[in-house]
Amino acid sequence: MTNLSLSLAPSGNPIISNNPSSAATLLSQIPTSNATNSSSPVPSSQGNKTFTNSSCQKLSPEERCLAIKQIILDGNITSANDIVSPPQSSALDWICNSDGHDVCPGDGFCAMEQRYIMAVFYFATGGDGWNNCAARDMVTNSSVCDAITDLQQPGYNPSGSFAWLDPVDECEWFGLRCILGGDECIRIIQLEGIEQSGFIPSEMTKLSELRFAALENGDIGGTIPETINHLQNLRLLDIDAQSLVGAIPESLFDLTNLETLDINENNLSGTISASIGDLTGLVFLQVDRNNFNGTIPDTFTNMTNLVDATFENNNFSGTVPPQSM
Repeated sequence: MTNLSLSLAPSGNPIISNNPSSAATLLSQIPTSNATNSSSPVPSSQGNKTFTNSSCQKLSPEERCLAIKQIILDGNITSANDIVSPPQSSALDWICNSDGHDVCPGDGFCAMEQRYIMAVFYFATGGDGWNNCAARDMVTNSSVCDAITDLQQPGYNPSGSFAWLDPVDECEWFGLRCILGGDECIRIIQLEGIEQSGFIPSEMTKLSELRFAALENGDIGGTIPETINHLQNLRLLDIDAQSLVGAIPESLFDLTNLETLDINENNLSGTISASIGDLTGLVFLQVDRNNFNGTIPDTFTNMTNLVDATFENNNFSGTVPPQSM
């Protein structure tokens, strides 16, 4: 076994600091939320309630739920096989029967479908066991929900965030950022060190406006979704210090806007595809502390923007191809 490493600049946080699409630039495009987490009510079961959203007022709860389910199926967000079991069925049941935000059919993708997707993510990653901003306890109406106060973090929100599944726009939930007052589509997901588990559901790859996804330091297992290439606007993918297994899907190398790929400290295996050379905009690459083998492909030299790359503590052989700088 040969440990390989390459460091063309001092290692640090996987944030692109000298690039037009840096985390700081992303922050400047996304207004800080004014949310507080002090007194959000716990939504009760819908029952025979009258919906406040005008597009739902002519629908019974049952009709609304069936319509939402059909939109999810027709949009290929979830398959008919998956929607009948957790975590997808849990998310649909929550939207239909517990969510006080009253999303309705026809509200648009970044209102209804996006909310469903984030609920699937919550249940798929053991949300009730998170140590920060998990859904409120139904008895005490409480949730520990600390703000992100570090200005250098893309999820910066010093005013505080709402707990997940609170009856507010999901853009206000901890670790999620949208362009408030704009299209309300999620641009940033930053959830680090909150004891996540489970797996990354494929529904997440339907968030086509997502720019920054950071899921660090937990116990998320399973594989990287094969449909990751749907996230064509993604600039940073940071899923390090988790428990991912399997190979890097070939589809990941279709993400040609990617500038940071940080998947170190997992249980990933297999070889590094020659298609990695298609990521010509990549600035920061970490694949160390996995179970990869084989050699680093010659196409590595195509990545002329690369500043920092680490490969050590794998089963690679040979040397890192020289890079044209």
